[in-house]
Amino acid sequence: MTKSWKMRFACLLMVLCWPPASVLADSELLTAARRGDLFRVKALLAAKADVNEARQDGATALMAASTTGHQAIVRKLLDARADVNARMSNGATALMAAAAVGNRQIVTALLAAGADVNARANDGLTALIIASEKGYPQIVHALLAARADVNAVAGNGINALMAAAQEGYRMVAQELLAAGANANARTSDGVTALILASEKGHQPVVQQLLAAGAEVKARMNSGITALFVASQNGHQLVVQNLLAAGAEVNAAREHGATALLMASEMGHPEVARMLLSAGADVNARIDNGVTPLMVASQAGHLTVVHELLADKADVNARTSDNLTALLIASEKGYQKIVQALLVAGADANARTSEGITALMAAAKEGHQLVVHELIEAKADVNAKSGNGLKPKPM
Repeated sequence: MTKSWKMRFACLLMVLCWPPASVLADSELLTAARRGDLFRVKALLAAKADVNEARQDGATALMAASTTGHQAIVRKLLDARADVNARMSNGATALMAAAAVGNRQIVTALLAAGADVNARANDGLTALIIASEKGYPQIVHALLAARADVNAVAGNGINALMAAAQEGYRMVAQELLAAGANANARTSDGVTALILASEKGHQPVVQQLLAAGAEVKARMNSGITALFVASQNGHQLVVQNLLAAGAEVNAAREHGATALLMASEMGHPEVARMLLSAGADVNARIDNGVTPLMVASQAGHLTVVHELLADKADVNARTSDNLTALLIASEKGYQKIVQALLVAGADANARTSEGITALMAAAKEGHQLVVHELIEAKADVNAKSGNGLKPKPM
């Protein structure tokens, strides 16, 4: 759902740790700092090496040591007046690097040396957002204690709470919420932390967010809700929590798709049952007339089909092209579903707008068992389509 924002800093760290020598020339000090060679670092500083000499991309020895976790070298460079807030060309700082690799001691040392806790990379990422996405509660705590902006957002609107929610980091979410994180903040697409946690099935975080006042009915710009994505992905406990919190069971996204339609299409019978028990409209249609029964029949989800039929799904509902669930299942060759639909009263002789019947569709695809089921159900073996075609004998 979210873009590849969380990979950007990982790429930055790889450049710091393993720079392509043919492209970026490291200073001796930066090389020694990255390798953890404290003796060489001391010797170079004693020889008046420039502690803030930067590579072409802005990387310094302090950034390299912070990335690779060499605490003694970080302290030595800071004692030599290394610029704690120097930035790479993409805006990254030593504090961001230390936060990304989870080194609490280096984070503490950098903060004590005056690191800007709210510095932003060019794409808006902060040390807090990075540490939250990585799942480091102690570092998040330290940054918040240093007055990190808990609601700072990256360029796409992602904040620290969303980053933690998407990854399911309950302890990080707890730290952020306790510090006043906005549980209802939205990205430019309308995504919330609750939607992200629900999509991934992180039920403990979903519970945290709901307890903190997250809006269970919040919608993305496209109309997608937390219940929609949880149902689509089959997260039963999350669906249960959202329904108990008052989620709109019949909320539809653009084009009319509902949580029930998605659970039916993806083959989640338990979720479908929960939604139906909560009052989901079993016959809700998307713009072209497709129903949950049709998508379940098309995907071959027999158990879901049974659940929908038990809730009085309209077995003869038609799309804008006059397709029915029986026509769809017959063309796919799903004999058990065809059987269930016929028992429920499906019209064996229903036709598409082109005059195609279920028997024609099954015969064309060579589905013998389905053909036999349809003939037993009195399908017209002499019916002809609009172009005069009729089923071929098998």
